[in-house]
Amino acid sequence: MSVEGLAGRVAAVTGASRGIGRACALALADAGATVAALGRSAAALDGLVAEIGQRGGRALALTADVSDVAAVETAFAKLATELGPVEVLINNAATLGPPEELVLADPAAWFATYRTNVLGCMLCAQAVLPGMIEQRRGKIVNVSSGAALAPIAGYSAYSSSKAALLHLSVCLAEEVKRYGINVNAVGVWGHTAMWDDQLANQPMPAVEQAHSSGWRPTPEENVSAILFLASPAADHVTGQYLATNSLPDYLRQA
Repeated sequence: MSVEGLAGRVAAVTGASRGIGRACALALADAGATVAALGRSAAALDGLVAEIGQRGGRALALTADVSDVAAVETAFAKLATELGPVEVLINNAATLGPPEELVLADPAAWFATYRTNVLGCMLCAQAVLPGMIEQRRGKIVNVSSGAALAPIAGYSAYSSSKAALLHLSVCLAEEVKRYGINVNAVGVWGHTAMWDDQLANQPMPAVEQAHSSGWRPTPEENVSAILFLASPAADHVTGQYLATNSLPDYLRQA
């Protein structure tokens, strides 16, 4: 994937151990960025860093749970020491949360969903913003979901957290636009490991219906739009929401 203007930039990707985060980390490295890959699986991150190295890129693995304040502070301090200021942040880490109707939901599971999907993005943005403000440039791309705009019965924790992240994005964009920092949100659609985890357990009817209908967009089909927002080509785009995979390949007629 050819994306100009990312070579030499330091890019951090959360939730990089699998799915859309992993695809973004590989694409950023292929575009010449130095990638800090954050996630909870050290083994998966080490494998990703090794693959990036084999492809001629440079990457750093940082094991951290984005919902943990101390872990985020430690990870980004190490990142700054080893790679320098972050110029691109892809806030991708997320959890699907409790797959059950609200009347049955465990409040603790709801809080945990928001801690990862909203607070985690806030913490990572807060960690990189001082450097971006000093440089008077930076790109933050928050990975929301089409679920932020569509009612999905049984996934109110996930859907509402992604809607909160969407509004957080537009509010933050207003706060930092005077520093030349762009903040945008993307609504991704992808058949990821998170989706398969649900199918393997007790999926809600909405998941079973989508799966049986042949719903199968890939994580990689979201990447080009995310990289556009991370690149200088999007210098004049901020506070926007972009559905990254509104025409997945499987919908095209053969």
